[in-house]
Amino acid sequence: MLRPYLQHVVSVADVMELCRRELRLYANTGALAPRWASALFTHLATLDAVAMDPELKTRVRSDLESFLKGRAYYHCLGRVWRRSYLLYGPPGTGKSTFAAAMARFLRYDIYDIDLSRAGADELRALLVDTAPRSGLVVESKPELVDSGPDGFGKPCWMT
Repeated sequence: MLRPYLQHVVSVADVMELCRRELRLYANTGALAPRWASALFTHLATLDAVAMDPELKTRVRSDLESFLKGRAYYHCLGRVWRRSYLLYGPPGTGKSTFAAAMARFLRYDIYDIDLSRAGADELRALLVDTAPRSGLVVESKPELVDSGPDGFGKPCWMT
């Protein structure tokens, strides 16, 4: 009887801590130390304000909510608890705003990787230096990666 109660208290305390803390935006510096520079995350985007198909928005919100509730399930399966989204399209179509809205919804910090500042070994070290419960945004530049047939880079958001 005491164990379930204590587990509930701990989970409620975790939620309260997530809601209380300020979100941060991290960017790789290109230096060996420190690898990340941070600032307060002040983007005002919310899932409610993002312009997208209402049905798709409902599905994304439902997926994110089930993801947040599924940590114990993934742990029992021995799987990594993460969710990934690939956002693809021309500049100015809201990919970064959507990633910011997801981060605000999840209460996650964002790590923004500039591929022009990171080689393969540096990228590996950057990934190791990210905190749990954070989002990773990689905005690909056409000159750095092979873009699709339409010439668009492929920014992606991963948790």
